[in-house]
Amino acid sequence: MSDSKTLEKLELDVPIQSATHIIFGDGYKYLKHLSSLNIGRCYYPVYIDAKTFQFLPRLTNISFDNQCKMFIILGGHQSLQSIRQFYVHSLVLELVQDLLHFNSLTNELKLTPLETLSFENTFSGSFEYYPWNPISLNLKNSSLKYLRMTDINRLGESFPPSKLYPPPPSLQELNLSSNKLEKFALDLVNIRNLSLQNNYLGRFLINLQKNALRCTCNTLPFIKWISKMTVDLLLNEKCNLEDGTGFSFYPINSLIQQVQKGCTSYTTLVIALSVGLAVMLIVIVLALVYKYRWKLRYMFYLAKSKHYRYKASSDDGNYTYDAFISYCDDDRSFVLKNCIENLETEGNVKLCVHQRDFLPGQEITVNITNAIHDSRKTVCIITRKFLSLTIACLNSTWPEWKTFILEMEGI
Repeated sequence: MSDSKTLEKLELDVPIQSATHIIFGDGYKYLKHLSSLNIGRCYYPVYIDAKTFQFLPRLTNISFDNQCKMFIILGGHQSLQSIRQFYVHSLVLELVQDLLHFNSLTNELKLTPLETLSFENTFSGSFEYYPWNPISLNLKNSSLKYLRMTDINRLGESFPPSKLYPPPPSLQELNLSSNKLEKFALDLVNIRNLSLQNNYLGRFLINLQKNALRCTCNTLPFIKWISKMTVDLLLNEKCNLEDGTGFSFYPINSLIQQVQKGCTSYTTLVIALSVGLAVMLIVIVLALVYKYRWKLRYMFYLAKSKHYRYKASSDDGNYTYDAFISYCDDDRSFVLKNCIENLETEGNVKLCVHQRDFLPGQEITVNITNAIHDSRKTVCIITRKFLSLTIACLNSTWPEWKTFILEMEGI
């Protein structure tokens, strides 16, 4: 066993003779990762007590097959503290025929974290008690979620409706397939999945009265399912529509049409409101963008300038002018007296000034374009008047734009 420390699943048979009653002894202490154990044919009875699986602390799945004689005796739950799934398949006569043994099994499993309990072809053709009731009563306060009792030859005779207890409150899935059931009457309190395949059930009755059934868009599939059911249903006289008003269940097709009508109008309203809201948001966003377009543009270039700092140009091309001076005509005196005198006279820079260097008779736009292309740099003298004329120019038509340009340049 020491060579199988990483083993997670084990299948074995119990030998015909054993020196002691301890089947899973010291040798199994090395199987610290074993989580699934399948015990096949048992030639020797297996008694699960407080020490049976003491060396297998991670054992979560146990399966007994092939008529294995198995009993859980007093204290057996102590060695099953990690168990989650417990399977008993094939006939185990002593276990199921003796109510004492079966009560002991269920009482011990109640004290474990068991979630799945499965009996398949386990019970004999005749027994003196109802096997459902020990499970229902003894596992009432357990963590059992899934119960399977299938291929039990005469289980149908053991399900007299008047003598059965309700399932454990924690039970969510119940499989009673292939049991020759002719009658079925259980209080399915928390059951989510119920399987009754391959039984002898004909038309049977489902009582759904005194339930707060609502006939809304969410429950419409359920109502349609009810209309197609071949079983007998007991329902309330009325169910509540979306607006809270009562509507008769019968005829059920009229009820379905009424619910569908409400769902259709409701869906149309939702779509219309969604489209209207989307259009409104788009219009508001566009209006805000248009209103604050200059601020947004300014913020964009401001952010751009932070990431792309100005770098001096190393352009060594041949230009007619060193710089083209663009300014408003109101600032003419500043350009002529200060800029030209300081830059051309003292700084030895050749400037392009429209009063002096633009070609007469040529379009103003052509003159400006040529000045920009023929100059190494373009210098804008930005004042309030310059900005106001520029903004007015950008918001104008082409003829108005030409007028603003002429006014700015003083032509």
